[in-house]
Amino acid sequence: MELKPGAKLGPYEIVSPIGKGGMGEVWKARDPRLNRDVAIKISAQQFTDRFEREAHAIAALNHTNVCTLYDVGPNYLVMELVEGPTLAEHIAQGPIPLEEALAIAKQIADALEAAHNKAIVHRDLKPANVKIKPDGSVKVLDFGLAKLGELPALTSDSPTMMSIPGMILGTAGYMSPEQARGKDVDKRADIWAFGVVLYEMLTGKRLFEGETISDTLAAVIKEEPDLTKVPAKVQRLLRRCLEKDPKKRLRDITGVEFLLEDAEPAVVTLGKLPWIAAAALFALLAAALAFVHFREAAPTEQTIYSSIALPENSDPGFLALSPDGRHLVASLTGEGKRQLYLRSLDAPQWRPLASTDSARVPFWSPDGKFIGFFADGKLKTIPASGGPAQSLCAAGSGSGGAWNRDGVILFATEAPGPILRVNASGGACTPVTKAAPASAHRLPEFLPDGKHFLYVIQGNDESTRGIYLASLDDPNGRRLLADQSGVIYTPPPPGGRYSRLLFLRETTLMAQPFDDSKLQIAGDPSVVVEQASTSRTVPQPAASASANGILAYIANNSVDKQLAWFDRAGKLLGKVGPSGGRNGVALSPDEKTVAIFNRADSSVWLRDLVRESESRLVEGGNTPIWSPDGRSVVYTKNNDLYLKNATGGGSEAEVLQSANPKFASDWSRDGRFLLYTEVDPKTRGDIWYLADPRTKDGAAKPVRYLGTSAMESQAQFSPDARWVAYFSDESGKGEVYISPFPSGNGQWKVSTNGGREPRWSSDGKELYYFAVTAPVNDLMATPVRAGREGNPEIGTPQKLFGFRGVGTVQQRNAFLYSPAADGRFLVNIDPNTAAPAINLIANWQKLATAAKEQ
Repeated sequence: MELKPGAKLGPYEIVSPIGKGGMGEVWKARDPRLNRDVAIKISAQQFTDRFEREAHAIAALNHTNVCTLYDVGPNYLVMELVEGPTLAEHIAQGPIPLEEALAIAKQIADALEAAHNKAIVHRDLKPANVKIKPDGSVKVLDFGLAKLGELPALTSDSPTMMSIPGMILGTAGYMSPEQARGKDVDKRADIWAFGVVLYEMLTGKRLFEGETISDTLAAVIKEEPDLTKVPAKVQRLLRRCLEKDPKKRLRDITGVEFLLEDAEPAVVTLGKLPWIAAAALFALLAAALAFVHFREAAPTEQTIYSSIALPENSDPGFLALSPDGRHLVASLTGEGKRQLYLRSLDAPQWRPLASTDSARVPFWSPDGKFIGFFADGKLKTIPASGGPAQSLCAAGSGSGGAWNRDGVILFATEAPGPILRVNASGGACTPVTKAAPASAHRLPEFLPDGKHFLYVIQGNDESTRGIYLASLDDPNGRRLLADQSGVIYTPPPPGGRYSRLLFLRETTLMAQPFDDSKLQIAGDPSVVVEQASTSRTVPQPAASASANGILAYIANNSVDKQLAWFDRAGKLLGKVGPSGGRNGVALSPDEKTVAIFNRADSSVWLRDLVRESESRLVEGGNTPIWSPDGRSVVYTKNNDLYLKNATGGGSEAEVLQSANPKFASDWSRDGRFLLYTEVDPKTRGDIWYLADPRTKDGAAKPVRYLGTSAMESQAQFSPDARWVAYFSDESGKGEVYISPFPSGNGQWKVSTNGGREPRWSSDGKELYYFAVTAPVNDLMATPVRAGREGNPEIGTPQKLFGFRGVGTVQQRNAFLYSPAADGRFLVNIDPNTAAPAINLIANWQKLATAAKEQ
């Protein structure tokens, strides 16, 4: 059947041709049943039953970087329609800069890892089978012609072994030597092709190319690749991928991830992509600003992408665009210190703002002259032009702020409770909303009238969680969406009827049409950015938008974590379980089980390291620690401490209930004392201990061990319970200290230039901690021994290795690592090897398919 636009293929309506190759044709089509566009790949012959079985299995492969296979017909595949150029088209414009090439390679590796984990081998990875979407994300195509593992060896009826004259299995220049010889292949063939593709990205030239297919195959089999043409930083990676003998080749695509880290990529800069021009972006910004401020001309409708380079060795935690879209403020961490930095979008320099050490969650005044933020347990404001900061009231670590034209500031603390208000000039802080027990109202956002505001409710009651609308006059909020996300309000675009509410749904930034006049949702949400993330304050999106159509968001800042074993030299020994929204590493005393908090379902899970299986221990709990005998787990639920048998049997027992939230951090080996951090709005975080924590009927009495106006948390007993190591920011910078137990009289500083998360070695002779040198944490080891008069003698900290990973708020005691008795470390790393970046999209509304406005 000869296809033409308007023809029907099964239920699909053919729209236009996309491409044509030796195996068939690709067409754009419309699925009227789901009202979506698709790509249909039509084969030159009928598919076998085996192919259809394999294709349906591959359709179950669901990953951000994999083109989804929707349906299978008698001789066609129905796939996700991916807009944007292919990688081959991108390479045709010239070699790709190292940092950009590594960012693309990382996403390709992620796609292959997802496939290999399901025993799927691609077998035809090449630049033409990789698409780059307008937002810079990557999609790997043609998994529909892949080989499933654990199947019989390739035969003439295998999917790509089609009896078409002149066709071969795969594409000659990207085939592995074993593939070129016609031998059976496994996932190592994909690793070879990955190396060939990366080489081509960096050089703009094919690695193996001859006058004929036979010449090319001969080169693949016999010629050693010349790697002198690629940067030295990636030569080791390519050498491991391009071993002729598959037994010597990198065995697993996950190893690529850590070799990519060795390459130390620079900040990903979308502005370097050929189809994205920074100059054009700033021209567009100027046009937008002219429209907003001077009404000279309407801004262009073109959507333009760029990115902002970060200061060297810095890690963005929060960001906020000024109301006019001219300036960006960000909370950046570097060299163990976090503070606010400000820059104009049309200038390359970041300017640090004095008096903003430890600043979090910045937000702007409506006139753009002041910036609000949280630091030292207080809500503060500072002039954007610089000057001293003004403290308004106690606010803990802070969980969002909003400022209206009448000088009213709404804010939330990290503790459960209502939205609060205070005047920008100072005064009393009073509640605005009414919060149920254990319910947290967070991340307020004013609407233009300065009276109504949006906020998110978090808690264990699923029926009340979501995005709400309330007003300064009415504390009873009305739920708009069930999503647990902070929300960003943006006014209607030029010519549009509805405003937009930006919020996160998992890792996708969504745009929800909103009717300002009726104060209600209008139409369906649409996708803006697929690979977005939260800020350091969950569930705040790591994004900001201005009234003139500028969107800024932090890229490569996924909340996903990956457990992995390392030795003292930082050598990866193996990964543990899948990646996901995991917080904390609590290794059991026998080191056979790890307790983790799963952010995705707000539950405590136990992973059996021997059987490689997981089970949920309790729903609605977080921050787990083990009893010294390994039989029980203590965790926080509804801000109180509970205990449950590690087997999962029996009911949970209440350990301690009090007014303030609390998070356990350690249990002494003799079982007599339980350390925990209590979050106090006045003193921030204090360290307490509970004697005889297993005592029934509430007879155990809590005792304050350390409590000042500073943050004290992450307390850890030495093996003999003689000392407690802990974190404190009393010096203005987070450091690790040791104090005697139980007196707390005396203090010895362990870290030398900032430190967090202290943990003792099993023999008590070393104290570990990590120094934040963003975006990498350096794991340090410090010798500790008893000295004169019983005081500790502390040696010089030595760096063991660095890893990428982001801890949670200090008082929550969610540790990123756990040392084992044999010298290994179980670490919760960030699996994303690309460096964090701040991306900009001008006229981002064009990315979202708006609701029909009539």
